[in-house]
Amino acid sequence: MGWKLAIAATPLNGRTLAEAVSQLYGPPRQLVACPETIDSALYPADQSIAYAAAISAHALLFDWPLVLDVLDNGFSGSADAQFYLLQSTTNLYGFAKYQSGRELRRRGGSADDGLYVNAGTPFDTERGALATLCRPDQKAQAWAAWNDPALTFDADDGETYTHDTVGEEIVFAIMASDLGFRLDMDVPGYEDIFDRPVLKVVSPASAPSPRKWWQRKPR
Repeated sequence: MGWKLAIAATPLNGRTLAEAVSQLYGPPRQLVACPETIDSALYPADQSIAYAAAISAHALLFDWPLVLDVLDNGFSGSADAQFYLLQSTTNLYGFAKYQSGRELRRRGGSADDGLYVNAGTPFDTERGALATLCRPDQKAQAWAAWNDPALTFDADDGETYTHDTVGEEIVFAIMASDLGFRLDMDVPGYEDIFDRPVLKVVSPASAPSPRKWWQRKPR
């Protein structure tokens, strides 16, 4: 594992980016211009600051506190929403999916914590991704290890894997199934995706006020 990300996603479905992002929070949010890109939003200097971008008909929200809270406690909103978490230092991984606010799946684990949440029915994508990682005769063992941190399975590359060492690949496979793309591969229609600008997410109370006419600089 080598990625670090905390992303919430929801379909735009004709909504503005600000409207879609607000549904992930509940209270409305505003989006303001900033110098950041998707690359710096993935690895923010200050993890308390959230950023948003529209990619392939989805609103992507880069928000560490929100994603960590959802993986720990669940999503309290009513939107269709997906959440993805990766932190390579401890092989931390997680994903969750909600349909109109109803939880379908919430899964998280790490090398240190084992499985800290494993709610809902596993997706076919989980089993399918595992099957590409293990030896052909190890499919049943790989699935058992995915559900029991004490177990291991043998991979095609000769290595022995545990649930946390395959977490990153499973998260990206889930992302591809949900969104139609995965950020560790080229995103169709988006060159240099990590250089694309993002918008900073702020609450209305902290949004910068427009200059009054007498405060504006003459052109």
